[in-house]
Amino acid sequence: MRCSDTAWPRELEVYRRNTRADARRYPITQGGFAGVDACAFWPGGPAGEPVKAGPRGPRNILMLNNTRDRISDLGGALATRRAFGRRAAFVTVQGWNHGILGNGNGNGCADALIAGWIGRGALPGKDVSCPAGPEVR
Repeated sequence: MRCSDTAWPRELEVYRRNTRADARRYPITQGGFAGVDACAFWPGGPAGEPVKAGPRGPRNILMLNNTRDRISDLGGALATRRAFGRRAAFVTVQGWNHGILGNGNGNGCADALIAGWIGRGALPGKDVSCPAGPEVR
């Protein structure tokens, strides 16, 4: 799904340039997050216009974020959630990983909410906090 979210550069020089710039700017990661992505070779383009983070539109957005995600900062995720207003439900998972479903987390609380949203389009009535999965106990 991620590869169909937006148009990805297909020219390798774009990734080389971005990696060099990020290596200077973020010496700890040495530009590791700016390198070429498999999405650069994904057939086709974006599936549609990106969703604008705003309060207008249907209530059909389920957002999840781990509290100690090293890549997706919880503060940024909560700011995005606020921008969506009533359209979204937010699940805070007490965890370390950068991902919640299928990452070995084994979080039954989050898994049930995800399954309900995917299977029935069911969103929780309010934002939810899920306890830690086995990886942090």
